[in-house]
Amino acid sequence: MTHKLYYDDAYLKEFEANVIKTTSDYIVLDQTAFYPEGGGQPGDTGHLAGVGVYDTQEVDGEIRHYIKEPIERATVTGVIDWHRRFDHMQQHLGQHLLSATFDDVYGYKTIGFHLGKETVTIDLDIPSLQNEEMVHVERVVNSIVFENLDVETRFVTNDQLHHYPLRKAPTVDEQIRLVIVPEYDYNGCGGTHPLTTSEVGIIKLLKTEKVRKSVRLHFVCGLRAVQRWNIETKKMEEQFTELRRVNEDRSNQLEQAHEQLHHYEVREWVDGTHSVIERVYENRSIKDLQLLAKLATQEQPTLTVRLFTVIPHEKVQCVFARGNDVDLDMNECLKDFFSYDWWKRRGPKATCSRRSPL
Repeated sequence: MTHKLYYDDAYLKEFEANVIKTTSDYIVLDQTAFYPEGGGQPGDTGHLAGVGVYDTQEVDGEIRHYIKEPIERATVTGVIDWHRRFDHMQQHLGQHLLSATFDDVYGYKTIGFHLGKETVTIDLDIPSLQNEEMVHVERVVNSIVFENLDVETRFVTNDQLHHYPLRKAPTVDEQIRLVIVPEYDYNGCGGTHPLTTSEVGIIKLLKTEKVRKSVRLHFVCGLRAVQRWNIETKKMEEQFTELRRVNEDRSNQLEQAHEQLHHYEVREWVDGTHSVIERVYENRSIKDLQLLAKLATQEQPTLTVRLFTVIPHEKVQCVFARGNDVDLDMNECLKDFFSYDWWKRRGPKATCSRRSPL
């Protein structure tokens, strides 16, 4: 029987072992740090004697390391994929804490667990889960994570089980392994876990879905939560960029439509029969007047334009402009116009602008 080094030290990354059985697609060792799939946790991957191990399974009482090519040697050095293993440890302990919190806070029992490549799920024995319940549980479970509680493991017999307040009965009768967060959670489990709750990092609840008569809750822990946040942030940035592009396009379209309307307006009073045109408006912006003057003098280069807009509280603004074929100094025109008594009566509230080559 293979000695399970991962139970002695879940943080063991490299080890030496003797080969006791080898085939073309798997190898069995006298001891191993590779965890075989079980209890919802995937089997470890890594290398044996430099050869890739793509899965680990326990079959007929032996731990099989599935390899990419045959290994012809009596002893090997094993190296597990530590980043993947530690990720599984974070997710698995996070599941224990989350299931315990739902049970303690609302009495909701976990009836299923799956540790996937991207997210982790638990199935809760309830017909629905409210958003405010998710928010509350997320806050409570993360407070337990941040308390940095010790995580203990031990093997017990059936006769010793009554000493522990287990949430559900173990699925085995011999070599019963308990994972314990003292005074918070007592669980029969054969998986690998961190030594403290703080190593879970953070637990983020994502979404729920209805599965028959239960609710499936998706969540992530630790580095997965950080990666998920980065992905969501990138999505939001991309959406914002796209919205900004759409708004800019619409703004350009509106500006073009606005200019087209001004073209129509100018054509109504620029017919080539007048050399000077004056117009007085109410509550038109100075930009509107500048655009009208520009279009009018482009339409008729022999034209001089004097446009006024009356703003509330008797504020008046004006734009003087001339076409390219008009030999006038618009500065002088403005000075002459300001000498009128009409402007003097209005004092400093009268403002003026010009739009023309001088």
